[in-house]
This record gives sequence, structure tokens and C-alpha cells, in this order.
Amino acid sequence: MLHGNQVLVGELNAIFAIGMLLGALITGFVGKWMRGGQVVGLGLFVSTSLILLVGLFPYTPFVMVAMVIAGIGMSLTNVTISTILQKVVPKDVMGRVFSLLGTVFGAAMPLGMLIGGVVAARFPILPVIIGIGVFGVILSVITLVLPSMRHSISLSSKHEEEVVVGVQAN
Repeated sequence: MLHGNQVLVGELNAIFAIGMLLGALITGFVGKWMRGGQVVGLGLFVSTSLILLVGLFPYTPFVMVAMVIAGIGMSLTNVTISTILQKVVPKDVMGRVFSLLGTVFGAAMPLGMLIGGVVAARFPILPVIIGIGVFGVILSVITLVLPSMRHSISLSSKHEEEVVVGVQAN
């Protein structure tokens, strides 16, 4: 069982960050073989599958390995979404779009913490982690099977001229 204190939480956060750094390094290579939407779906699937597995197997050594791999998956998703946005958003509004996204994500963090705190106080944590994992896996599978995601923008620079989802890449 996963028992620990604030030191373990700090270690898990640091290990997750290492996974995110590794994921940022490999995203470019993965993007050469897969379309952007596929990379997003793969990253979501990897990270949410591991969240589910952490809920099912809450043993510290496993959780540490899982957090590295989940960090890689999360980075695949985040870097790819940023790359797609930079390719499809017209340059004259890019600053406004990214400012709005930053504001929305910045506001979502404390809201997520509030909701997470209330849920964690009312329910046992392992079923909550398992539920989040199941929900995330379902969303990632939907993302992987949607034709609009499978055929989304290429991350490879050799496909710069593609028209994707009605928006021409610049």
C-alpha cells in the first residue's frame, strides 16, 4: 500500500517532472511517425492508463515508475497541443489565443484543487484515482478513434502546406 508523507509526495512530483522532461525530448521523434491528434490520444492514453494502474496497484516502487511514464505521456499531449495550435492559429491572433488559454488553464488549476480537495475529503482516495483513470482512458480512446483526430495536422515540417480542420497551416 502507498503510505508516505510530504517527502513522498515531493518525490513523486519530481519523478513526474522528470517524465515530462523525457517526454518533451521524444515528442518530436514520435511526431514524425504519427499525426498530431494521434500523438495527443497516445499521450492521454499512456498517462491516464497509468493513473488507473496506480489506483489498482498503489505500491511505492510501482507508483514511482508509473509516474515517470505518465509524465512522458502528459508531455506528449501538452507539447503536441501547443505545436498544433501554433500551426493552425493565424499569427495575428496567436498572442490573444495563447493569453486566453493561459487564463483559462490558470483559473482551472485552483478550481481543480478545490474540487479535488472536496472529493478527497468525502471519498476514499483509491476509488477516486481509479475513477479518474477510467474516465481518462475512455476519453483517450475516443480521441484515438475520432476520424478528425486521426487525420489531424501533421507535426512533420514536410507537410506544412496541409489544410486541416478547415484551417490552413501557416
